[in-house]
Parts: sequence; C-alpha cells; structure tokens
Amino acid sequence: MMEDAKKIKQVMLIEDFKRSADRLADVSTFDGFRLVVMRNINMNAAVQHMFWLGTTMLPSGASSMYNYTTILGDERSSLQLTADPSLNINGEARTLLSPEWTAKLAYSLAAEAPNNVVFLDLDYTGETMTTSFRAGYQGGATLQAGFMQAITPQLVVGAQGAMQPSKGVMTQAFCGRYESDDFGVTAVVDGRTVNLNYIRKVNPNRVNLTADLKMDLTAASSAATLGAEFQLAQSRLHMSIDSNAMIKSTVETKINPRMQLQLSAEMYHPKDHYKFGYGLMVNN
Repeated sequence: MMEDAKKIKQVMLIEDFKRSADRLADVSTFDGFRLVVMRNINMNAAVQHMFWLGTTMLPSGASSMYNYTTILGDERSSLQLTADPSLNINGEARTLLSPEWTAKLAYSLAAEAPNNVVFLDLDYTGETMTTSFRAGYQGGATLQAGFMQAITPQLVVGAQGAMQPSKGVMTQAFCGRYESDDFGVTAVVDGRTVNLNYIRKVNPNRVNLTADLKMDLTAASSAATLGAEFQLAQSRLHMSIDSNAMIKSTVETKINPRMQLQLSAEMYHPKDHYKFGYGLMVNN
C-alpha cells in the first residue's frame, strides 16, 4: 500500500480540480492593450501594476482600468491584496498550520457593499487524498465541504456539498479523472451541469489536444469545444473553436528574460463579433 501511495501524484483540492477540468478548452482572451509591471522588492515582497486600456470587457462598462497588487510571503504564510482607484479590494491570506493543514482567507470587498464576498477555508492534504471545508458569505451565509481521493496512480474521484441556509439551497458535485501518460478523461457533475473533457498528450509538455462537452440539464442545452496547446521553447500558442463557431486564440512569447509579449484574438463571425488585444508583461 505504501508503494502505491508513493507512485500517486499529489491530489489537488476539489475547487482546483473543478477549475482545471476544461483548462485547455477555456481560452482566456482580452481586448485592447494590457500592461502588467511586476517588481520584486526583496525575497518576501513584490508589487504589481496592471493597466488595461481600450477594452469592452469590463462589467462596469468602463473602457480602461488600473489596479495595484501587493504580495508578501515566506515559507509558511502569504498575503495578496489587489485594489483599484474605486477602492474595490480583493485578495487572500494563507498560512500553513502544519505540513498537512492550511488555512486561507479569501475576500472581495466592493465599493457597493452588497457585492462583498468573504470565505474562510481549511484544507487538508494527505498522501493520497485532500479534504476542504469552507464557511463564508456570498449573498448569504455559505457552508461547503469536499474531498478528493486517489484510487490508483491513474484514477482520482471526489465529491462536494454546499448549502446556503438563508436561501434553503443545497447543491452537490461529483468528479473524477483517469489520466495516463498519453491521455486524460475528466468528468464533473455540478448540480444540473455536466462537463466531460478528453485530453490527448501528443507530445507531453509540448503539444496537447482537447475535446470538451458541457451540458446544462436545466436549460436542455449543450456546447462542444475543440482546443489545442503548443508549448515552444520561448512561446505558447493556445486556441479553440466551439460548436457555435466561436474561435479564440492567444500567443505568449518571451522577448527577453524580463519581458513577455501577449497577443489575443476572439472571433464569432455569425454575430460580427471580433476582439483583438495585445499586452506586455514586464518583470523588474
């Protein structure tokens, strides 16, 4: 049993697992010009400035934004805080209670109080399993618990339950993944939403292809996506096309060790929808 445990990769938390289920199919695009400047103050502190100009993607309808991020941390604890000129603040504080237990406080404090979100997480990471507990506020008190368990070095399964007592709402999620050296199959059933994903590792860590299917059982709708990722020595190309003919792509390339150029495009020809963006990431 101990030999099998040593062969199993560290199991991720269920929230991280759900976010990673369609990672290759979900191409994150942007429009306009985006500049991110990061500066390392010392070994335990860094600051970041982010400027975004000429965009149509902000929920507020504004065409530009700026935020400032401070990152502090050592081997046991870390703090990240992001703020904008409108005093919208979000971030997280994390501390290692023991080699297995971690506590995390995540928060999003908006200028408009009804949009505030606060979560306190307590996570356990063992050799072959993880367990997570969450309590917080998001439009009402929220309680959540979940676990992930590695059955074999290739197979991992998990489940999650959440409830909002004030609204009388309860939800469940179930997930699993089978992963070999050549391919991976992931399934996530979250309430009335089903996500199935297949990844083909053409050249591990270099070329990956994916097929993704999402089904909303409540709305009786579905969407399929094909995606590809190419990792080159200095660049990364990520692209996808879905069943609605939405095409997305991003290119990231290192100009030098301290600067990265980003190019982004999104096209939905049936609706004459076109978005293009370019950006720079500078690390001082």
